[in-house]
Amino acid sequence: MTGTGTQADPYKPTTWEEVLSCTANDGIYTDFPVTLVKTSDTQVKSFKVYLRQDGSVVKKPKTSEISTYYENTFVFDMNDYYPEGITSTIQLRGFINGKGATIKNASYSGNDGAFRVSNDNSGGQIVGLNFTDFRFITSHTDTVFIEGSSNSGTMYRLCQFSGRIESKGAYCAITRGGYYAAISRCSYNIEIEGNVSIDTGNWSAQLQYCNVNVTGITGNDTLNITPNNTFVSGSVNALTIEGSFGYGKESVIDVAASSISTANGGVTLILVNTDKYSGSLPSGCISCTTAQLKDAEYLYSIEFPIQR
Repeated sequence: MTGTGTQADPYKPTTWEEVLSCTANDGIYTDFPVTLVKTSDTQVKSFKVYLRQDGSVVKKPKTSEISTYYENTFVFDMNDYYPEGITSTIQLRGFINGKGATIKNASYSGNDGAFRVSNDNSGGQIVGLNFTDFRFITSHTDTVFIEGSSNSGTMYRLCQFSGRIESKGAYCAITRGGYYAAISRCSYNIEIEGNVSIDTGNWSAQLQYCNVNVTGITGNDTLNITPNNTFVSGSVNALTIEGSFGYGKESVIDVAASSISTANGGVTLILVNTDKYSGSLPSGCISCTTAQLKDAEYLYSIEFPIQR
């Protein structure tokens, strides 16, 4: 391992044991390992980390330059370290730059959270770290897969979340952000059972420019989300759009659902694909067809923010 843990000279661990040592405290800077592979993408994906040949992150990737970009295929497989599942909360504190690395196959069944991260007040942020193929089962109300603070938000940016969540209690969530937290340019591909939130806290974190795909497993499942310029797709029994602090706005709901409702304040300019949803729409939601959602001139006419 190299580095001193400062912003100018972050720790650079190479093993999981070294990662745990680096991320035990708030305020420390850690870069995850990198294995470079030329990207096969032909267009830039807004939720993805792209690297240059020297391993540095491309800050503003352009599709015109994508043939020169690389991806980080480095994976920490939790099956190798916790073959029976995670039994006590893992600390991932401080400022973590995953550089597109992945934590895979995290399995947790309990009430305290599989991971705990710093919040913005105590010195921490998660950037470019993916959590894939996870399984989270809990019977305790308000348990969170990645624990944070309910009073000030942990920031997530350019992260990918995929896996299965089974809520046996009243509800559970993937992350806990809270006041003014922002989850930016992240993607979700999740299966849910029961009542599940993307984020929870005293107020839910807003999802800015995110892409969410959800699949309800039992036919009686609910997803709770605070979308801000976010695209939500898939199928679920019920969808609740949180309006926390007015952040539920300017998003597209392309979901097959039995009901759509709002909570914790009003929402604005939420476009709902009524080719997939035939129920009643709450205030702040606008009915759109699939064709209208693809029609730039129509979207511009209703003042939905798009680039023309």
